[in-house]
Amino acid sequence: MLSLVLGSATHSFELMLSAFILGLALGAWAIRRRVDRAPNPVRLLGKIQVAMGLAALASLPLYLTTFWVMPSLVTDLPGGPGAYAWFNLSKYGLCLVVMLPATVLAGMTLPVITGTLLHSGYGERSIGRVYGINTIGSVVGAALAGLLALPLLGLKGLVVAGAALDIALGVWVLDRAAAWAGTSRRPAGVLALGAGAATVAVMLGVVLEPALLTSGVFRHGRIPESGDSELLFYRHGRTATVAVQVYASDPVVTKGGGMGQGILLVEGDLDLRGGFLFYGSIIVQGNFETQGNGNRIIGAVMASNGLLDDQSIAGGSEITYSKCTIQRAILNNSSLSRARPLELRSWVDLSAVTN
Repeated sequence: MLSLVLGSATHSFELMLSAFILGLALGAWAIRRRVDRAPNPVRLLGKIQVAMGLAALASLPLYLTTFWVMPSLVTDLPGGPGAYAWFNLSKYGLCLVVMLPATVLAGMTLPVITGTLLHSGYGERSIGRVYGINTIGSVVGAALAGLLALPLLGLKGLVVAGAALDIALGVWVLDRAAAWAGTSRRPAGVLALGAGAATVAVMLGVVLEPALLTSGVFRHGRIPESGDSELLFYRHGRTATVAVQVYASDPVVTKGGGMGQGILLVEGDLDLRGGFLFYGSIIVQGNFETQGNGNRIIGAVMASNGLLDDQSIAGGSEITYSKCTIQRAILNNSSLSRARPLELRSWVDLSAVTN
């Protein structure tokens, strides 16, 4: 999720993991004394569970805002000594904004559960059981979410489904707490209706545009404009988000820049005139030409003028063949409804063509 904003480099994952662990630690620390003073710890657990689900729902609109903040970090932060440290600290701030509310609440759950069991006379063995079940549930949940649910539900669907599960569990715990205490169970029902309305509002109101998610803002510092392309294929896979777009049916001419990643399909000609950067595979139905300086493609190029010469590749242009990019494109695009076998063309291996 956040890798689409921060990138998938090691430092980015370190920031995400740190934010997650920090949230758990802060939550456990914040609840440490209230467990003993709570008149009804089971009701407290239910409230925390519902709040955690609502925080997960709130993370989606917060997540969208990070796409608009990231370009300014890439382009506006001053260079020089210490610039990368400030860049990482800024990215860490984005992680905390999105992750901290839900993870702090998640960190409260285990202390409340173990404290309640101990005060109820279940003994220390119950703590081991709780932590064991929690560990098994984390492993199974991560596997099911990443390998099955994410490809089926998509990113937004998975987050909303997880939040709804948290809310439903919390409402059930509140209902049980009211029943055991002999109090009214109506508040749990009212809370269920309100949380359900919030879930529907987020599901319908928050739109994760594929063009935005695959824009690579962490690399380019630029948000694509709407209507720039036609989306042919988009899917959140087990290890990557794959998008295939057609950018134009007429000749495409880039002047003074242009950035992208993934698979670029151009039904006409493609003429790069300086400062164009692309990571992935470019397929051009017409002719492919470059002019000016700073054109750089990491991946592969296929065009009708397959025997590219010095007249086609002019100026300071670099095309670096990447086998990994092509393999991922082939493996993840088997469901393309408009894909056709290529009989007359094959991939052209070009490397550092510079005049």
